[in-house]
Amino acid sequence: MSQITIADLDDVEIVRAVEDAFKIKITDAEAAACETVGDLFNVVKSKVRIVDRGAERCLTATAFWRLQSAFLQENSARWITPATPLSVLMPARNRGMWWRKLSLQSGLALPHRPSRQLGVLPRIFFGASAGVVAFVCNAELWSALIAYASFLLADIPGSGEDNPTGINGSATVGDLAKITAYLNAGHLAGPSGEIRSGEAWQAYEGVIRHFGYFRGPIDKRTRFRCV
Repeated sequence: MSQITIADLDDVEIVRAVEDAFKIKITDAEAAACETVGDLFNVVKSKVRIVDRGAERCLTATAFWRLQSAFLQENSARWITPATPLSVLMPARNRGMWWRKLSLQSGLALPHRPSRQLGVLPRIFFGASAGVVAFVCNAELWSALIAYASFLLADIPGSGEDNPTGINGSATVGDLAKITAYLNAGHLAGPSGEIRSGEAWQAYEGVIRHFGYFRGPIDKRTRFRCV
């Protein structure tokens, strides 16, 4: 059974993120009593109107239309679909500024922005530096070669944060809409506040992955392991 390593659950970013995503309040006592992912989801279900069918809105579709409208304010000549790469809408230069502007114009909380990989020449420079340092410190050629190869092959983020939710340099508008829907589930639910049961779980799981940086399998039996 998988475990998510966290700090104390009554004072951790995951709980605050779940609160923000579903527009609810989770008390410290409620959080402290949760030992598994399912326990915390039960707390969410007690505070959110979750229905099997008939919800007013599809969260992902609603997020996409909001994002599309925001993108069109800066790219009015483009036809934007879920398959449109983010890279053609937001150049690598000043991507942080674009990310903040997109959040403001869409009125949505966005996931960590895409990372930027280092080019070939910077990789060679940093790889060679790592190799020299490793060789001097360890006096072993094989350790220097390993360090050099690791720097050349690794994905080194130049901005933003690496995360397991799929928003990276090759992500599409559809990818962004899906994860943005998770982070804004309560906000996108509409006046009725109803969320489809499947979307509620997907949103909940997405928030945990995004803020817990967790890549392993998650189900309701997955345990929170405090450090």
